[in-house]
Amino acid sequence: MKSVKRRDGDMKRQMGKKTAYKKRSRERPEDSASASEFYSSGLGDSHRKNAIRNIQRKITARALGLLAVEPPARLLDGACGFGFSGELAKEVGFDVSGFDIDGAIVEQAKKIGINAVVGDLVRIPFADSSFDCAISI
Repeated sequence: MKSVKRRDGDMKRQMGKKTAYKKRSRERPEDSASASEFYSSGLGDSHRKNAIRNIQRKITARALGLLAVEPPARLLDGACGFGFSGELAKEVGFDVSGFDIDGAIVEQAKKIGINAVVGDLVRIPFADSSFDCAISI
């Protein structure tokens, strides 16, 4: 096998080396049928929702960690949707407001405690300098 050296001389990997992957030991619901059958049957609805929420939770947590401010800073959640990212920001102590173009969705965000209003990214419905930071996830 041919070895590849990094510039600093460390041996990092060997060309042609095979990697063995462990097979999952538990059955996943999406493996019970073809993808098209699984999602068209409605079985995928909760799976899809949970998968998206898990991804959004990770992205939001990472974004909050990268902000140059810390709670209880005033945070604007642009295009907040149902308020999921804003809810996570509230959990860690941010003072959260948000906006979305859909009034029905704004009402849902209000139900979980987000100071949400109708607006869009072209005309943000808050005064300049109202917030310390912003996210849009």
